[in-house]
Amino acid sequence: MNKILVFSLFFLSLNTFSQNTKKDSLAIQKIVKKYNPKNEIQKVITISDSDEVNLISNYIVKKNTEKAKADDKANIILNSSIGKRYIKGDKSLISEIVKVLESNDGEKIISILKDLDLDYSERKKGLNLEQNILNSIVKLLNNPDFEHRIIQFLGFNNVVGSEKILEERFLSGKSKDNDRIFYWLASNFNNKKALDYIHKSYFDKKFDVENMDWFLSSFSEYIEKEDVEAIQKIREIAYDYLQKKPIQKSDLENKLQLSIVGGRATTLTMLEVLIKTKDNRVTNILNDFLTSLKGTKYFNEVLLNTEKLLFFTFSSEKKREFIVKNLNSKDDFFDTLDVIKEENQFFKDPNICKQILLNFEKFNFTDEFEFYRLINHFEDLEKEMVINTIKENISNDSLKEYLIKRYSVSLWSMNEINDFLLKNEIISTEISNEKIENYKKKEFSVENLNTIEACLDISEISLNFDTEVGEFPVDYTVLLNDFAKISKNKIQDIKSYLQYKVDYDNGEAYYQFLVSYKNKCYVLIPENFGDWYDIESFEKLLNVIISDTNCKEEFVSISTGGQDAYYIFGEKDKVSLIRNTFYPEYNNEK
Repeated sequence: MNKILVFSLFFLSLNTFSQNTKKDSLAIQKIVKKYNPKNEIQKVITISDSDEVNLISNYIVKKNTEKAKADDKANIILNSSIGKRYIKGDKSLISEIVKVLESNDGEKIISILKDLDLDYSERKKGLNLEQNILNSIVKLLNNPDFEHRIIQFLGFNNVVGSEKILEERFLSGKSKDNDRIFYWLASNFNNKKALDYIHKSYFDKKFDVENMDWFLSSFSEYIEKEDVEAIQKIREIAYDYLQKKPIQKSDLENKLQLSIVGGRATTLTMLEVLIKTKDNRVTNILNDFLTSLKGTKYFNEVLLNTEKLLFFTFSSEKKREFIVKNLNSKDDFFDTLDVIKEENQFFKDPNICKQILLNFEKFNFTDEFEFYRLINHFEDLEKEMVINTIKENISNDSLKEYLIKRYSVSLWSMNEINDFLLKNEIISTEISNEKIENYKKKEFSVENLNTIEACLDISEISLNFDTEVGEFPVDYTVLLNDFAKISKNKIQDIKSYLQYKVDYDNGEAYYQFLVSYKNKCYVLIPENFGDWYDIESFEKLLNVIISDTNCKEEFVSISTGGQDAYYIFGEKDKVSLIRNTFYPEYNNEK
């Protein structure tokens, strides 16, 4: 009920105009038409007429005020619920919450459970509930209308005390949702009793293996935790199953790729269990399967993958042969680097390093991402050995110089990067502990601070974001505010409001992004790309704003090779220095 009200108020804030804003909106459309008579898209309109600027600026303020009021009302409704107030520490509501949970009002019960849900970032800590609230929740497990919802609530919020509750329910045989209980017991607790129960039930032939998708996905949780005893039990199930039911050609009709998920033959999942747990018995199973495929369209594809799948079973000599052979294949080169990195004896082997470099040059790899993967592979190796190997084995002088430069810079520490940025006046104050601690609080901070990306982010002069927003229509207001935050306070008091018309059925949208800044207004009319930003048009807006800011710095785009966008705010020549130092282009001239 609460969320319905929240969304109603939200859409009200976007679509309901007061009499004044309706009148202003019509006047603004006339202004837009005046400057854009052909209704062109991907266009930025700059408006400097004082009357027009005042009209649009006041309209932006009014619309944002309307939205803020609606958001405040929605938050008051949301945060006034007894569940939210309890989460914030109001213990006087315990009896009221228990009363709702023990009522027959399904809608109110679901509402309470939603209010008690933790944010994603808090779920690792777990939700600690008063015992009488927890007892009332547990009682709902016996209600078939609520069992699944309660299991999800306990598992998703990692509720304190839920391991014993879920374990008892699982072992009781009363649950209709044992697969989900097993998942949470595996994921949250690495619970041994649950796995013992599955192991015994399988060999006692007490459950249907063909309908155990969630059980199979739970196996991966145990495998990732590298518990020897648990892995052995999972292996026994998988091996026994494949002995009784060998892989058939028909099993490949849906999916050949291996991953512990549902939607494909159980035999393939059991095969991956043996591969992931490095069970040597998989050799005969795969070879028998390969023999059965001779003369079919699948034979060559499976043959190509068999060696890779069986790599862990090879002797040291055979592993070396496999690595050298695959390094000599352009298509398999980079996948083989990943294999090498997992095998310490080959990762640190100078001859393997030599082979990697010789073939990298032979295959004429020149893409930025290819260079990144090569340099990334060498970063954890001894510096002198890597540089000497490059010098001795790369014949192209340009490539040799480039690789040494890229590799050497990749090893810089945060302090060295900080000194570089200060020396070249890219930042004016050093990267302090306070800045680092603030950075660590960010949702997408990284642990390794010894990179130029992390240092620029800590210094608040860079922005990295996915150009596919994942929601429709897209919101340019948030994006503009994010750019303003990295402008060293050069862009202040900028106001914006996004308005649009949307045809959800056909995925069509017409946007007008209104911006008020200094003594001008801008209207961006981006193209509709569904749930993607129109970055090309947005950059035009940024460039106009920077021009009117009269600052030396600008937002400079750095190519990432992917669908994310990366910008650095700074003087063009200084950003070029960053680019040439950390992201230099390779000049392929001998």
